[in-house]
Amino acid sequence: MNSMRSTTLFQGSRSNIVYTVRTDTKTGKRTELCNGQGNVIAVWTRRDILPDTISWPQREGMPSMTVNKWLWKTQLPDKAQVHAVESPHGKLVWRTETTGHRHAVYLSPRLSRPIAYFTPKTEATSLALVLDSSAEPTRDDIVLSALILEHRLRTAYNAISAVGAQSSHSKSQCSHSRRQSRSDPERTRLIQTH
Repeated sequence: MNSMRSTTLFQGSRSNIVYTVRTDTKTGKRTELCNGQGNVIAVWTRRDILPDTISWPQREGMPSMTVNKWLWKTQLPDKAQVHAVESPHGKLVWRTETTGHRHAVYLSPRLSRPIAYFTPKTEATSLALVLDSSAEPTRDDIVLSALILEHRLRTAYNAISAVGAQSSHSKSQCSHSRRQSRSDPERTRLIQTH
């Protein structure tokens, strides 16, 4: 799962396709989440001026809505900033950079044990989304919200990297002492690897 716009999610072996993620190659703005049979189960549309939207073509009575209305930011009693999704089977709470995972999702109010989480990419393995059997009823919501959150995180890291690179170019024109006080590229690389 190294691309949030075009990937295939397997269960067990590569022959057991559970989801396919495909994005319109002309605009790059419409991403479809399809089940193993190729049926579109969710559509994520990224827009330039108006808010991004999601829709669930196979869910009756579920209108298209803005991503931020479906996947909203909130705060836990311990002041932790999280994202939440109200799924048909309960409230999902995503925590970022917690318990050793890049993202982990919990079924509220049980916030002590994640029902799904990302395992990091290594030289030998791709990024993986690991789901507990208790996540099954909310699997579609977990996968779509995971794609959106991971896309946002990568976009933020790329922006940090671009600022770091731009800052490095500017720093070469500054004195050594000023270079030490500004964002250094080594720190930017460290942030990218988390």
